[in-house]
Amino acid sequence: MTNLIKTIGTCAITLLFATSFTSFSTTFEAGKHYRVVAEKKTSTPELTEYFSYY
Repeated sequence: MTNLIKTIGTCAITLLFATSFTSFSTTFEAGKHYRVVAEKKTSTPELTEYFSYY
């Protein structure tokens, strides 16, 4: 039972640190991290598909 509590505690602390550090790196810039597809709206709705393997 003690091993289970230690394992769950270790996983919780690891998850806490992993989510803290990734939240600081979520500042995306147009032209650097992504491309703006269109500035103006089209007269008819269009569907654009994009797949990222980055």
